[in-house]
Amino acid sequence: MKNLVIFASGSGTNAENLIKYFAESKQFRVAAVFCNKPDAFVLQRAARLGVPTEVFNKADLWEGRVQALLAQYDAWALILAGFLMMVPPAIVQSYPGRIINIHPALLPKYGGRGMHGMHVHEAVVAAGEVESGITIHLVDEQYDHGRTLFQARCEVLPCDTAMDVAAKIHLLEQEHFPEVVDGYLGNLLNKQDMEQYVVGIGEALWDMLPGGKQLGGAPANFAYHASGSGLTGIAVSAIGNDVLGDEIVASFKEHGLKHHLSRVDYPTGTVQVTLSGRGIPQYEIMEGVAWDNIPWSDALAEIAERSRAVCFGSLAQRNSVSRATIQRFLKAVPEGCLKVFDINLRQHFYSEKIIRDSLLLCDILKINDEELAVVADMLGYAGLEQDVVCGHLRKDFGLQMLILTCGVRGSYIYYDGGMSFLGTPDSEVVDTVGAGDSFGGAFVRSILSGKSVPEAHQTAVDVSTWVCGCHGAMPEKSPEAV
Repeated sequence: MKNLVIFASGSGTNAENLIKYFAESKQFRVAAVFCNKPDAFVLQRAARLGVPTEVFNKADLWEGRVQALLAQYDAWALILAGFLMMVPPAIVQSYPGRIINIHPALLPKYGGRGMHGMHVHEAVVAAGEVESGITIHLVDEQYDHGRTLFQARCEVLPCDTAMDVAAKIHLLEQEHFPEVVDGYLGNLLNKQDMEQYVVGIGEALWDMLPGGKQLGGAPANFAYHASGSGLTGIAVSAIGNDVLGDEIVASFKEHGLKHHLSRVDYPTGTVQVTLSGRGIPQYEIMEGVAWDNIPWSDALAEIAERSRAVCFGSLAQRNSVSRATIQRFLKAVPEGCLKVFDINLRQHFYSEKIIRDSLLLCDILKINDEELAVVADMLGYAGLEQDVVCGHLRKDFGLQMLILTCGVRGSYIYYDGGMSFLGTPDSEVVDTVGAGDSFGGAFVRSILSGKSVPEAHQTAVDVSTWVCGCHGAMPEKSPEAV
């Protein structure tokens, strides 16, 4: 049984209708009604039906108290039934594709700030509209903007007043709202009952280290560390019909990493890795290899449909074949899937077009301080302070978050709730191969499991610190033990 929480600000007729409807459900129950007005009649309706209530103010909503309460109620989805406040991005991102609103007009008409209740109906009548209706839609970071799930229409007669229109809209709401919510969430739940993936797509290769070869490739490292909390990491790449390819398959199996590795007529990738005195890796990346030629397939389309997050980089897009497959995969994932661009500027294997295209496709950018300087110069932000550059990147490319790692100087997460900074712990470093990938994987896993950005940030720092104290990017010890 999944818990639903209703948000409402007024009388609560839609909330009452939802509570009564889901009282008969075998999949969902209304666990609570949250309200931002202590005198709203919806609170009395909920109490009469035996549903707990919570009253909050704007500060509670934007400063984390409401999110903490949702966690206490183990909320799986949120239903906005006449709720008049904007939902903070932090909550939207915690419930991807699981916040539903009903609006008393045919969006995109008569939507946005201030367009609610009688204000909408008065505007419809004043404009001489011949029809109006309801829109049931998903919630994103903008007012009345998310994907439409359902619309129903009613006629507006020349003699109709705003009150007349309101009565017609009310009938549509009562008829359709619970069933649309039930149908959408039921389908979503059925999909989530299947195995859910966090995907690393791109290069799979061998890092030829001074002490011997180690399994490498940022996407696979990400998938390994993103596994857990009910999610299955899966590495997507291509390998050759050779011994090195066989050994990658065997190593993935040994590490318990699910994989989709296409066999192609190119050699399996290798990278010559040397370490500086501080354990910092330097790379010589071979060209014309298998992971440059990842083919699209029906199997990849099925993986995309079941993805909760996908991580991709710039390196694997150096060749047109893999670039086309990666970008097609990103466009095939479901709404709410987190798309993470872990930019990795290696040698000459990137271009401004690849960077721009990737930024437009992602939700989260992960970048280090050296890469930030290169990208700033490339995109016209040269000479600006770090915080300003990160702000421009988020605004210009519509990023939910930006992760900036600065080695021993610490790491930053820029997000709608502000900025989180954590220093790098003083610990023994064996090598830093895969440390950044483990940081990204642990962060995304934590976000998908419902942690706040600061909590996820701390987990990412802990995991990457542990990886730095081990040999190779995929130590045998589980990251959950950190």
